[in-house]
Amino acid sequence: MPKRHTRLGKSFFQDRTILDAGTHMKAFASEMLTAVTVVRLFLLVVVAGRADVMEVLRDQVAGVFYMFDILSIWQTGDAAVCGRD
Repeated sequence: MPKRHTRLGKSFFQDRTILDAGTHMKAFASEMLTAVTVVRLFLLVVVAGRADVMEVLRDQVAGVFYMFDILSIWQTGDAAVCGRD
């Protein structure tokens, strides 16, 4: 993990998931930025090579990749718009 990322415990996803109707995750922003990176890495290494899984989860995988791209641009701050008038 790059130094800028928060360290996630082994039970991070289990501890942060709220098991009520309309389930969601509750975590600090820095933890979620790291979680998106970890999920994206998992998808690249484990899921992307499985055509059968990709066929079923194509939209969900694309959504995680788009979310990672958006957050990466957001994290660059002013450098993301450098040179724009």
